Amino acid sequence: MPGKKRRWAEVEKEKGGFAELKPALEAVRAAVGDIDEFVQVMTKKAGHLMQLDKQGLGDCLDEACPGHSVTDEQVDTIVYQAKKAKKGKVTEAAPLAEVIWLVRHHGVEKTAESRLAARSGLQKRSAGSDAFEKFYKAQKVVPEGEWDDFMESFKTPLPMTLRFTTTRPYSYIIQEEARKLINDPSTQLKDIPWAGEGEIAAVTCSHSAFHDKTSQTMPEWCKEQNVLGTGFFQEAASLLPPLLLNLSHEHIMLDMCSAPGSKLLQCVDIMAAKAAQAGELITGGIMSNEIDKKKAVQIIPARLKRAHTHNVVVTASDARLFPKLYDRPTGETPTKRLYFDRILADVPCSGDGTGRKDQNIWETWSTHYCLSLHVKQLQILMKGLDSLADGGRLVYSTCSLNPLEDEAVVMAALRTMKDQVRLLPVKLDGFKFQAGVTTWGVPDEEGNLHEKTDLPNDKMGEKGWAKSMFPVADELQGEAVKCGRVLPHHNDTSGFFLAVFERFHVPEEEIPTAPRKARAEAGEGDGEKPKNKGNTGLGGMRNARMYYHLVSELDAAWQQTSAWFGLGEKPEEKLRGQTLLVQLSEHDKACKKGIFLTTPGTERLLHSLLPVSQTNNVAVTTVGARILTLLKGNYLKDIACKYRPAFEGASFLSTMATDARKILLPPEVIMPLLKEKFLPMSEELTKYLPSELYKGPCLVGIAPLPEGHSQWSKVWLTCILLPTKLELTVEDHEREGLLSLMKRVFK
Repeated sequence: MPGKKRRWAEVEKEKGGFAELKPALEAVRAAVGDIDEFVQVMTKKAGHLMQLDKQGLGDCLDEACPGHSVTDEQVDTIVYQAKKAKKGKVTEAAPLAEVIWLVRHHGVEKTAESRLAARSGLQKRSAGSDAFEKFYKAQKVVPEGEWDDFMESFKTPLPMTLRFTTTRPYSYIIQEEARKLINDPSTQLKDIPWAGEGEIAAVTCSHSAFHDKTSQTMPEWCKEQNVLGTGFFQEAASLLPPLLLNLSHEHIMLDMCSAPGSKLLQCVDIMAAKAAQAGELITGGIMSNEIDKKKAVQIIPARLKRAHTHNVVVTASDARLFPKLYDRPTGETPTKRLYFDRILADVPCSGDGTGRKDQNIWETWSTHYCLSLHVKQLQILMKGLDSLADGGRLVYSTCSLNPLEDEAVVMAALRTMKDQVRLLPVKLDGFKFQAGVTTWGVPDEEGNLHEKTDLPNDKMGEKGWAKSMFPVADELQGEAVKCGRVLPHHNDTSGFFLAVFERFHVPEEEIPTAPRKARAEAGEGDGEKPKNKGNTGLGGMRNARMYYHLVSELDAAWQQTSAWFGLGEKPEEKLRGQTLLVQLSEHDKACKKGIFLTTPGTERLLHSLLPVSQTNNVAVTTVGARILTLLKGNYLKDIACKYRPAFEGASFLSTMATDARKILLPPEVIMPLLKEKFLPMSEELTKYLPSELYKGPCLVGIAPLPEGHSQWSKVWLTCILLPTKLELTVEDHEREGLLSLMKRVFK
């Protein structure tokens, strides 16, 4: 029925509607830990989607799968597959994930045993799994005697892992609750000791324990942390790259391939924790780069907003073409090359280490996919090593077990830059790594492996080969054992690979002196020649040069907000070394959309990006954390300040603002505000309002606080005081999470 929108009422009347679908939708929730990821896969695989009424479907899914954000198309896909599964092809009850897999591939009834085999993707007759076994047995990446354990691990679902952030004011409560759950044997929740120092950095439990319907306390608690931003679901092996970076809060870092952003957020948390330990603010910055436009514009900025972080600038660029950056402290003239102290190169890969999570890998796995990725991976790694500072560290990682994507890439880069970089041993207390291999084979069309070749380059190209794929018997080859491969059965994780580089020499480089415009037009220096003047080459996204500039006392936006919140005439007076930026309107450069908080390191990165953001290579999509945002349209047109505080920057703004713009409410008053999203004006509320407080944007804090809960004094809500009510401007997911937490703390 392409192109025809069917009302939910029609389907309900015709097919039985919600009553029929609800059990299947509930099965989705029980069958998979990450429904967003599941339906994304299903959307790609589905054929014709049923076009149904959005509102009815949304209500249906909200009831069956609360707490998940799913698009209309994804909802349509689930319903379509659920209906298809109910047409007599599978009679016994089974999780919908398994049912759909069977229906799509076989369309016949299967036993429980065969469903388990289907879910793991390791059926005996699977061409993909047969090729996988043949290839990896020959490559000898698994120690002798462990092959059966290795393959058996792929048949078990991946454990749930929740990583905590310890920098929120209420993180101490989360730590206490986590300890109670860990000490309760019925939850089966365990601490991951290698994931961090001191506090509980992450917890894990089996897939079955997390989806046990008889005990929902622990799973619901974990989901709440993910919503509140005090914890994030993240596969255990993916915790490793940020830990091996050895980050400091003063470092300038580049994340070359950021999406989906889990490792980026972990790096943000590490830097914040290091700053807190030192009793300082973050002075460094992170450049988060992603080639996918949608992810760079929407997904990564949204995740950073939830994390309340202000030390990241997000760019959209092909990491292979990422331009050289130069320090420009005074604006136009470059003074020196900008090198990064830390670089994370978590490159695109075949992902065959994720077979425990993504069963579809076994359908399409072949020896040839890795051949198409090797050169791209090497180009990204080489670009990263060239951008690394003297004494800096780069972590190269993949979720593939394939030596063609792992050791072959690492050793080719090491040979090219052997006079500048060295490999460090991959090690982490409490975690088992398998040493890298020193020899491997390159597959041909028939799947036969070759450790060397005499073919000329053009003939190798015809086979999809490159010279860098083959092992070289020289004095450097033994360095490959310093790499670390994560085998699923060793630590109950997915498969992963890591290598750690350290740079010990940076050659002198001439600083470009030609005017920026002339070099850009010539395709030299900072970036490549633009195809069209003013076009970023990435769908016309806005860039830093046009839409951000540093706040000064002359800015109308600053004058207005400074007068209202009592921030002082000069921005730097209360910033404690941090930096403020003004974001300009896309269509009206005189309109200031908001004011953003950044760190000195982020400001440095932004200055270096200004010239290249006008070329085809890179576009800046977001910078820092918003602390003030422009009110829309004519809303509150009679109020002097047209900017309201943003929740992600409220805590920092509270340290700068005058008490005349703050309201302190006790917990028993705050909780109704969080629940209803407003408080009607009353005598009870009026007694808490400062006498000099005018109607308009304000901050709301919590006081008095019970003994032992002083950290809550750092929690500030954003509101607008109106003649008839106090209106909350906090997004629903954070509002609901805070309310749930406060109910437990302030009983």
